[in-house]
Amino acid sequence: ARSKLYQLGGAQGLACGWGTCLGVTVQGELTKFRSHLGNQLAQRSKQLGLKPVGLIAYIEADMPQADTHIKVSLRSIDGFDTSKICEASGGGGHAAASSCIISQEQLLTWEAMAQETGNGAKQQLGEELAGVIDSHVGQQ
Repeated sequence: ARSKLYQLGGAQGLACGWGTCLGVTVQGELTKFRSHLGNQLAQRSKQLGLKPVGLIAYIEADMPQADTHIKVSLRSIDGFDTSKICEASGGGGHAAASSCIISQEQLLTWEAMAQETGNGAKQQLGEELAGVIDSHVGQQ
């Protein structure tokens, strides 16, 4: 899994100044590690000068509209409030951990917007994140 850069909240997030972060889409057993992966991404996002947030996107087995929608789980460090971002998309949670279900098309828009406004950080985490994921898979 390669990390990507996301504009938090898409167009609304851009207007609100929510910023960009690193994120990844996972499936299967890796969804169990979304909290840990999100925190790792949040730390790396901060190191790269992005918002201290990690985005994990995945499909839950019993999720309605799983063919067109995806669950987005946000994790943050340093007191960044993720709940406002998820609440804007119909989800919820608390400051350090929140989630929402959005269309897969909407997530692609968050990614495309970040590519347009990104600061060059998008390629720096891929292998690092792959190592974190491999270590979790090895624990199974």
